[in-house]
Formats: sequence, C-alpha cells, structure tokens
Amino acid sequence: MPPPPARPRTATASVRLTLLSVYDVCVSQLYLFRVARGPFREDFYQCVTHGKYTAIWQERLYSTVTVLVTYILPLVVMETRFSSSWLPPIV
Repeated sequence: MPPPPARPRTATASVRLTLLSVYDVCVSQLYLFRVARGPFREDFYQCVTHGKYTAIWQERLYSTVTVLVTYILPLVVMETRFSSSWLPPIV
C-alpha cells in the first residue's frame, strides 16, 4: 500500500521556514568573514573573523546558532515531513 500524500500546506511552510533561517545565517557570514593570507611562506588564503567579535560568548553564540539552523533545523523538518507522510490522512 503506497503512503498517503503529504500535507502540502504544512510541508511548504516548514520548508520555507528552514530556507529563510539558513539564508539569514548565510547573509550574516558575508559581514563576519573576510579572506586573509596565512602566515606561511606558501601562498595560502583562508576565511577569518579577526576583530569581528568583542567577547568570546559572541563567537560561541554564533557557532551554536549556525549549527542549529544549518544542520539541526533542516534535519528535524525533513524527519517530521517524512514521518508525517506515513500517518493516515485527516478526513
């Protein structure tokens, strides 16, 4: 027996929420990061945030929010949408 069709309204809203939150994190990276040459003899460039944070908690907060929004939130949305496709349809 094939699974019932997903509920399109809630699925669309969840996907939009996820995409918007990931977009917010990506846009903030344009401000935070810059490319700098590494302190090596070789020609080596990397993304750095030197001088952007004034306290250590700001960097930790940014890292935590980035992980949550980029990995955890999409995983939860995908798992919720996938598992809801196996529920009986609401009549």
